[in-house]
Amino acid sequence: MKLAGKRSNSIYKGNNNTYKKNNNIFKRNNNRFFMIIAIAGILLILFTWKVLIPGYQAVVAGKNNGYGQVTEDNGNKSGVTEDEEISKQLPIDENIEEKVKEISDDLTLGVTVEKPYPEKLVEDDGINILIMGEDKENYLYDTLGIISISREAKKVKLIMIPRDLYIKYNPKIIELLREANLADVPGVLKINYAHHIGVMLKYEGDFKTYSASFLAQIIKEKFGIKINDYVKTNLQGFRDIVDVYGGVEINVPYDMNYDDPLQDLSIHLKKGPQRLNGEQAEGFVRFRQGYTEEGEYFEIGDVGRKENQIAFIKAFASQAGTLSNIDKIPEVIKILGKNVQHSIGVGDVLTKYMSLAKDIIINKYDIEGLTLEGKMQNINGVFYIVIDDGE
Repeated sequence: MKLAGKRSNSIYKGNNNTYKKNNNIFKRNNNRFFMIIAIAGILLILFTWKVLIPGYQAVVAGKNNGYGQVTEDNGNKSGVTEDEEISKQLPIDENIEEKVKEISDDLTLGVTVEKPYPEKLVEDDGINILIMGEDKENYLYDTLGIISISREAKKVKLIMIPRDLYIKYNPKIIELLREANLADVPGVLKINYAHHIGVMLKYEGDFKTYSASFLAQIIKEKFGIKINDYVKTNLQGFRDIVDVYGGVEINVPYDMNYDDPLQDLSIHLKKGPQRLNGEQAEGFVRFRQGYTEEGEYFEIGDVGRKENQIAFIKAFASQAGTLSNIDKIPEVIKILGKNVQHSIGVGDVLTKYMSLAKDIIINKYDIEGLTLEGKMQNINGVFYIVIDDGE
């Protein structure tokens, strides 16, 4: 049986062992029309997306089925949910199910033993949307982030979560992982594996999927952020949306050459200014390691990749956010409908999110990017990002 997450995530080299807090304020654009697309569409199909439009797409495409998916043309033609797909990858038998029942009461006080994060990351009135981008091969989340929108502060905050973040689980969960022979799976304690554990636990929380509920609870315990909605997408939607807008002009900071047949990923970009199509843009925002023209290996890690992702968002925002692109909205909505799963209901779109979108445009909200601090540590032979809990 192939276990999800069997392949360990790449190991960073060099001195990129500290996440630098990046509080760059994105320049406000005169034309705030793009905010709807950026916050709802591509701003987050990148990590990944759809805050406002994903729900609006539910109004256009069909009724929400209660599981964060649109019943018509939602890209899930098999009718198989993410939880069902993940469960197929896990060694769950009667003994494990019995063990899950035994420890369920012990998890009411918390699924982690994390101490509160020492800093306040979001405003009290913030609406917080969890965004997830899935790795094609392992059902792992390649990208994780939170969009927090505050009316009072007139600000949209994008918080990037390291996918290699180490999670200090409740000892009962660690015991369960041992029982299931998963404790030694490389990266099992990384946050991008957490949704697998949520499915195994059949964790019931704020959402109708075990995976999203469990991940949201971890974020609440670790960072003190209450997740109001979630959006999960694959990268096909990202590629298609970039192509709808005719690509994006961006300065590639260095040669990017990397091939990974397992992920159907082939990145070959020259250093310098250029226009990237959807496939090339995917390579740009996913690049973590590769080779120079001279064949020299180098690695930018998650830190460098997130810097490139922010650069891409800024470039796309300035180029796609024009009134001349209004006619592209129907095609964007169609793409989102095929590639997005979310928890946003039709009622929320018509009340909360559409009103919020209007306020963002009229009041010209600032957009702030934040990457959390942490240090690389080798734990049982696996490299994790460990974020200080204030000790």
